Amino acid sequence: GEHFISIARILMRKGETTKSDQVGFLPADRLLEVLEVGQMPRRVRVLEETGVEGWVSLAKETGETLLRRKALNARQSYNFQRLKQDRESAARAPPPPAPPSAPSSASSTSGKCDKCDGPHATDACPFFKKAREDHKDAWAHYGQKDNSLKMGNDGGNFTLKGAKVVRQPGDGSCLFHSLNFGLNNGRSTSNSADALRKELAAYIGRNPQKEIGGDTIEEWVRWDANSSVSAYASQMGRHGWGGGVEMAVCSILKAVNVHVYEASHGGAYKRISCFDAPGSNRTVHVLYQGRCHYDALVPVN
Repeated sequence: GEHFISIARILMRKGETTKSDQVGFLPADRLLEVLEVGQMPRRVRVLEETGVEGWVSLAKETGETLLRRKALNARQSYNFQRLKQDRESAARAPPPPAPPSAPSSASSTSGKCDKCDGPHATDACPFFKKAREDHKDAWAHYGQKDNSLKMGNDGGNFTLKGAKVVRQPGDGSCLFHSLNFGLNNGRSTSNSADALRKELAAYIGRNPQKEIGGDTIEEWVRWDANSSVSAYASQMGRHGWGGGVEMAVCSILKAVNVHVYEASHGGAYKRISCFDAPGSNRTVHVLYQGRCHYDALVPVN
């Protein structure tokens, strides 16, 4: 249950002994949760922040420290909680059929990963996953904060029982269409959604040190997209799926609450996340449909 951060590149193995197979080389600055202490106290089984599990050493035989204890913030704690829940769900589910093998152009011809030097194909590296995740859970249930801006809080035990779904184009800008629909009371055009995208991206680029839920925009972008703020803002201003960062910034810039829902039973909608602006009594409702798609949601009185 203790948490550490790697302070150097560390070899991770599948088992405790040095004779066990290698997983790969864990990069520096990765967060770890200890799952088990080995027969040798220097060896521990850990869960890495992206979901990789294996055995590592706390220190070298010379005594040189490899891991340092780390106190987690709310986002980091939630991430590990989510990882463990996913592992438990996967353990209960039947194994999927093995996909047919095929050569990969991204694999190293030497049989060694070009990213971490581990014994696997480069495009199968467990430590360097570049694809953007499905981000509903990354911002939902984030945890209560005492900041002046309480962004990305838990949606609470609230279900909207009367609402109309207004479909938005699946053109890569669905979140901006949905937000713009709510901001303009249903009067939304492609151009106005594009303008909102550019406005939010420009704010992100100008304010990397702005805190949202206890972390700066720069930290969120690095965690979410593995990118610099300037590069992220430049790309988001032109194209790309919007997510939690953009909803939080919209709440700040427009002084509105942005509440996110998902479909529930009986035609109701469960609120899964709240991006609240202090003192605002105006709320924009969006429906997360899965696969990074959002639609507008209009409560029916």
